[in-house]
Amino acid sequence: MQFHVWVLPTGPRPDFRTVAAFLFPAGEDIDADGDAEHPASRDWTELDLQSRGALGARVSVSMEADAPLTLRVSSPSRQMALGVAYYLTHESGGEMRDAAGAPIDMAGLVDELRQGFRLDSRLNAAARSPYHRATRDEPFPR
Repeated sequence: MQFHVWVLPTGPRPDFRTVAAFLFPAGEDIDADGDAEHPASRDWTELDLQSRGALGARVSVSMEADAPLTLRVSSPSRQMALGVAYYLTHESGGEMRDAAGAPIDMAGLVDELRQGFRLDSRLNAAARSPYHRATRDEPFPR
């Protein structure tokens, strides 16, 4: 069973490698695939991340519509889908919507993710990622 949530970003997406840093612990062996045309791309619309070690630790982002840009975030884990959708909204602006198309209450979501998903430590891990500073000219900052 998959859980789905939608993101309508108003700005560029974060470097996809920071999404991995947000979702998985440092050193986790993961598979990543997507449509970033450059390692530091901020305009990707497809992303699949999966842990090679943790059963079910998988999330997918796909473009649902292009006007306005609507990304569907899917995972077998409700918290993973909500967490990644929150991170994309946090970094890109915009809003999140549920399966019925209703806006998601962000304050309630943050409370939920802080309890069972370690939201604050995940946000800190993504912010500390060197890829948070990556640019087209310097895609692999130190």
